[in-house]
Amino acid sequence: MDENPQTTIRTPNDFRVHIMEPDYAAFERAPTDLRIAFHAAASLFHLRDWIAFAQCVSPAQLQSELENRCDLFGVIRDVANASKHLRLKRHSTSVLDAGDIRVQEIGVTGYGVGPGGYGQSSAYGPVPAIIIVPEGLLFADAARKVRQMWAQFFEERGW
Repeated sequence: MDENPQTTIRTPNDFRVHIMEPDYAAFERAPTDLRIAFHAAASLFHLRDWIAFAQCVSPAQLQSELENRCDLFGVIRDVANASKHLRLKRHSTSVLDAGDIRVQEIGVTGYGVGPGGYGQSSAYGPVPAIIIVPEGLLFADAARKVRQMWAQFFEERGW
């Protein structure tokens, strides 16, 4: 536990450092915990709102820029919103509801993550992972790409 926890979150960088990064790190430590994955998705997505407010632009304007920067940002948005609302009325991906994100065994009999990469048979047999089923991708891959996009975004701005 942090000896001196942050007592005020005021800026996009505060949110990134004290909310998003700890949520993402918690997911990396527990990559099959759906609750933690939902928290990571929410943080990765809602950093957009903090930045939109700080830059005096609409979240929708910023959404387009972020989706152009990272093709999986829309997936993370839909995962975050599905985890909050259960069923989505609006979505830009194949994710329709929270049930589309699940812990599932991957490997020889499933999605397969083997020596050749995603989609290849595993020599270790099936292992659990969080899958975004209709998109056919690992949540960990989408979250990692969005986190990398944010790091580049902040670096470009010198924040």
